[in-house]
Amino acid sequence: MKPNSNKKKYIKIAIIALVVIVIIIISTTSYAIWQNYVKQTSREALISSCLEMSYTNEANDINIDEMYPMTDVEGSNLTPYSFSITNNCNEYIFYDLGLESIGVGEEASYIADNYVKIKYDDRAAVLFSDLTSFDNDTTVDYTIRSTKGLDEYRYIGPHQTNNHTVRMFLDEDTPASEMDKVFRTKVRLMAFQVVQENKIQPRDESCFTVTNEGVLTAYDKDTCGKNLVIPDSVNGVQITSIASGIVIGSDLTGLNMVNMYGLTEIGDSPFGTTTSNSYAGGNTRRFIIPYGVTSIGNSAFRRLTNTQGSQLIMPDTLRTIGNYAFYSFAGNYVQLNPGLQSIGTYAFNNYVGTGADLIIPNSVTSLGDRAFIKFNGNKLVLSNNIPSIGVSTFSKFVGTGSDLVIPNSVTTLGNSAFVAFNGKSLTLSNNLTTIGTSVFAAYEGIGTDLVIPGGIATISANAFKAYKGNSLTINEGVTTINASAFAAYNGSNVVLPSTINTVRASAFGSMDNTKTIIINKPNTSGMTLASGWNGQAQIKCMSNGSIINCP
Repeated sequence: MKPNSNKKKYIKIAIIALVVIVIIIISTTSYAIWQNYVKQTSREALISSCLEMSYTNEANDINIDEMYPMTDVEGSNLTPYSFSITNNCNEYIFYDLGLESIGVGEEASYIADNYVKIKYDDRAAVLFSDLTSFDNDTTVDYTIRSTKGLDEYRYIGPHQTNNHTVRMFLDEDTPASEMDKVFRTKVRLMAFQVVQENKIQPRDESCFTVTNEGVLTAYDKDTCGKNLVIPDSVNGVQITSIASGIVIGSDLTGLNMVNMYGLTEIGDSPFGTTTSNSYAGGNTRRFIIPYGVTSIGNSAFRRLTNTQGSQLIMPDTLRTIGNYAFYSFAGNYVQLNPGLQSIGTYAFNNYVGTGADLIIPNSVTSLGDRAFIKFNGNKLVLSNNIPSIGVSTFSKFVGTGSDLVIPNSVTTLGNSAFVAFNGKSLTLSNNLTTIGTSVFAAYEGIGTDLVIPGGIATISANAFKAYKGNSLTINEGVTTINASAFAAYNGSNVVLPSTINTVRASAFGSMDNTKTIIINKPNTSGMTLASGWNGQAQIKCMSNGSIINCP
């Protein structure tokens, strides 16, 4: 949902075909409405007002005619459809991107949406049918079958360019009956610019102390007030960074950085540990980090209050988020930018995030312990390039009804990394070697199948304590299963690998006497099997491919 404002500017663009750009400005003071129409005349670029869109491909649309089914890995290696969006103005602009499924004739037969995979930028490939629905554009002269959202509320700074790619392919499970059908799409851009009716002006320059190098070092709160509005420059020197502790105390009533165009760095705890009624851009439903910022220091915006329902928007220039940076930020939605590399310890601890998806971009390679503890999101998508996930990083992440995939880049999961994760299916990294205690302790996985990769020699205590899925597969290579690791499991029979040698108390404590645990060995000689490890399940062994009673 887009934030409310007194005045909005909409630019709606459908790429490739001949299009009409409609600019609508609604004034809350005069209620005047006017429109300006501009038609695309060039295949190379489309320019209107602040935005310029260009694309490199020659095709009139993106299609998968005559394409064969493929895996996500194969699809990710396809040559993408590439385009860029440039902001030529001195204002911040936000935009949505969508894909229009277009008609190609009355006699055409179309591939079903649930067989078409879309890979946007560096995000994981998803089915077209699973994308969020957009309203169809009724102004174009071609048939639109449906419109789906690629990206929501992207942010572009003054005189900056954002680059995007789209790949489209058939899912590997597509049946032969879909092979002779067609599927074609066009990219649609909807951009909007919030114009404040009563734009908040920066405080007098005399309120600020700035070094010759552009570092903001102090603000005279007692003289100039507790509503902090920072200018772009002081005495002709553009502010490029905010030093630690420019405000002493914790009683600010406002924070606004929307006028800053040269800011690149925000230091540790620059505004005290607590601020109230804080906002950016003159609207408490949006908190905008200025475009150009590359690093946010420790506790930079810690415990901002009265931000309930705010959308936290990061610029594509941001690379590092420090420890506790947004601790207890009461936002609704956070957009982590492509290019972000590192997220510190407790960075988003207690971030409300109600009902919002959390996407960790593939550029992220480092996640701090407890970075997103108690994040109340909907769906979690992880970076494909993180080697480890630390202690309680996503502890108590709600994730209701969503699938969780641990990417193959991950080799280590810390203690309680996903404790209380309440998702649907769980797919573990094939390259996992270490998982901590209680790592998925409250994950129930009802109706799902769970596979434990063989690279995990030891399954820690309480690791999957609440798992109640249909089946459990433990691959060869696992040697030890610790106490209560699968304490709630009572699904289909379990086969323990031939590499197993130790099983601790209550590892399978809930299995009843109608179930069987098969040990892929001819006997249990030399094994350490704790009393009650199997619940009430029968224990069998295996010899030469045949199930036998254990000698």
